[in-house]
Amino acid sequence: MGIKIIPKFNSNYWSKLLTYSTGIRLANTVPKGLRYTYDFLLTLDRKHIETHRMDDNPKIQYPIENSDYAFMFSNSSDTDIFDQIIIKGKYSFLINLLKSENLIIEHIVDAGANVGLSSIYLYHYFSGSDTIALEPNKSTCSRLTNKITINNINNIKTLNIGLYGSNTSLKTDYPFRDGQDWSFRVIHSANKSDSLFETITVSNLMKQCKIGLIDLFKKDIEDSEKNVFLEGNTDWLEKIKIIAAEIHDEFNCKIEIEDKLRSCHFVLYYSDELIIGINRHWVKS
Repeated sequence: MGIKIIPKFNSNYWSKLLTYSTGIRLANTVPKGLRYTYDFLLTLDRKHIETHRMDDNPKIQYPIENSDYAFMFSNSSDTDIFDQIIIKGKYSFLINLLKSENLIIEHIVDAGANVGLSSIYLYHYFSGSDTIALEPNKSTCSRLTNKITINNINNIKTLNIGLYGSNTSLKTDYPFRDGQDWSFRVIHSANKSDSLFETITVSNLMKQCKIGLIDLFKKDIEDSEKNVFLEGNTDWLEKIKIIAAEIHDEFNCKIEIEDKLRSCHFVLYYSDELIIGINRHWVKS
């Protein structure tokens, strides 16, 4: 068998290779979030979902079951959360579990509501309920309120406040994970003027909003979860029917929180990163 000699690249090949290499380098200079948003919009286009612009941001009509809702995207974290909650149905296991229990949901607290996609998703399935959506970041809370407004939803109340184990002042720490809006932690503010937001306890929130029982308590509040569930007064757990929480392993509190919930009569279910607790004091099987 003869030896096959690979021909040298001619000038045309070298030109194409240089163009490809330059293109790759230019593409890598585009922020990862922007690339993700671009790919996301291409995916919507392939599904023949029209994208419009509103206030210089992409806007779409997208269905939850058979009902269309309006969604706007201000940055890459918005599209990522949309993909998780609306397209992939992050809370679909929770919805099916609540339906199987034939539960009546009248009061919802969405702690760490971000831009409101979880609030809207839960509203669709429990449209007769009253929801309190808490978001500590001011600009994110503004986008949350805007999404509620453009969908003409009247029974979701937004509060620009954070949930914590005490009423205090905190500030956000963005050099955390990927630094996106949905991924920050909170730290105590040494100076009152440095504080970006105020916090409230679950007990005080219930008193302020005149809620005797929270039927569904959805929580995604990053490292504040340890403070809320394990520090200070946790008698409020007796007044929660259902908890749907993301407990983050990196804060070394997951097992402690699970044990705390079990000690308060919660039976736990798991769906990916979501822990769902049903309080058997209120829900009899």
